[in-house]
Amino acid sequence: MKSDVFSFGILVMEVITGRKNKGFSDPSNNGNLFEHEAQAHNPEVLRCIHIGLLCAQYHPDDRPSTASVVIKLGSETALAQPKQPGFFMEKESH
Repeated sequence: MKSDVFSFGILVMEVITGRKNKGFSDPSNNGNLFEHEAQAHNPEVLRCIHIGLLCAQYHPDDRPSTASVVIKLGSETALAQPKQPGFFMEKESH
């Protein structure tokens, strides 16, 4: 079920960033989960972030299947470019 893949994508992002997704904005002005910049330059971590973003696509048809995610995690095959999340909100400039 693709909704399980969405939840997996969110979980991956939470584990990597060490933060829970707080919704659309963070009152501390640190941004939300999707605005967090990874400090690590480890290719495996970056690959997991990429896969997490693919899993968290807004439209279920844009998300990979569970079987595809398992294969992607265990290989070095090229990954599709994730689309901008449907709930992405730009920070206001002050």
